Amino acid sequence: MAVTTAFRVRSATSGDHDQLAHLISNECFVHRHLDWRTPLEWIGYPPYFVIEQQGQIKSVLACPPDPPGISWVRLFGTDKSFSVQDAWNILWETVLSFIKGREGNKVAVITLQNWYTEILEGSEFSNQQQIVMLTWMGKTFPEVKQPVGFLMRGMVEMDIPRVAEVDASAFDPLWQNSPSALRKAFGQAAFATVVEVQGIIIGYQLSTKNPLGGHLARLAVIPEQQGKGIGYSLVADMINKLTRSGVHSITVNTQSDNPISLSLYKRIGFNETGERFPVFEYEVK
Repeated sequence: MAVTTAFRVRSATSGDHDQLAHLISNECFVHRHLDWRTPLEWIGYPPYFVIEQQGQIKSVLACPPDPPGISWVRLFGTDKSFSVQDAWNILWETVLSFIKGREGNKVAVITLQNWYTEILEGSEFSNQQQIVMLTWMGKTFPEVKQPVGFLMRGMVEMDIPRVAEVDASAFDPLWQNSPSALRKAFGQAAFATVVEVQGIIIGYQLSTKNPLGGHLARLAVIPEQQGKGIGYSLVADMINKLTRSGVHSITVNTQSDNPISLSLYKRIGFNETGERFPVFEYEVK
């Protein structure tokens, strides 16, 4: 159905919570970013725009930057009364106008649905890499070894500022987690571990679990300490802890252009599931 002229585009507010929750739950054209925050928790963090028609929210696009300069598409959706392409065109133009001249200079999307991939390809987004899914099914148990001279211990909340520094040193800006994101992640983790040397944290892991199994959500080691078995030890310890808590399968994902990470996980006993999801990027000029 074609878009009519009787609509307006505005920023979402806390009063839109229920309507947005209904749209997310009931419409078939909805993209949600895999995030430590739910899409509704981002309300109030711009850019977060909606199309409203006769008091009803018809479409939404939210791309709040976090960390600064990186705006993941955290939510895009539209109801059946709007063409999904028209809704995207209207909201994407609004978001671009907002981002230009502000802290966001790259917009990124991990697409899980073909309809959204087609929209992004038509909007000059480029696909540079893929997310690779792997799983560990308990066929081989890695030996837990603590590297000589390093101390492995449980993470505590006061570690987060240093953990954020480790994260920033280990990842390109697109994949870095801000301190606020890491604080949310720490609160949701089943197990969180750090490795330190002479009292300085040089690596960490965050893992979660649910009734279906465990998930290694984050693993990072500072570049100058990589290649010393620290990442292997963190993952092996995580597997040991999760299996002792009753978990029998563990998932992890990494980037297709990260051969070191892929090699580590496969050496520990993870296998690719065959699922790969494209990562699209748009450089804001």
